[in-house]
Amino acid sequence: MEHILAPFNADVCNIYVRVGEKVSVGQVLMVLEAMKMQSPIESKVEGTVEHVWVKLGQSVNVGDRLISISPESSDG
Repeated sequence: MEHILAPFNADVCNIYVRVGEKVSVGQVLMVLEAMKMQSPIESKVEGTVEHVWVKLGQSVNVGDRLISISPESSDG
C-alpha cells in the first residue's frame, strides 16, 4: 500500500480522485493550498485508490495521510 502524505501544513483545496479509481504515475490526485499558494499532489505509483483520508476544505499537517493507493502488481 502506498500512502500519500501531506508534505506541509495546508488546506485541501481540490480532490480529483475517488475510492476505486485507477491512477497513473504523475496524475494529480488533489491540490493543497498554503499561504495562498496551491500545490498539486501527484501519484508516485500506478494503482487503485483504496482510501481518501481527507475532505475538501480540511486542514492537514505535515505527514498526515491524504490518500492510500494499492499499487498495480508487476506480474505479467
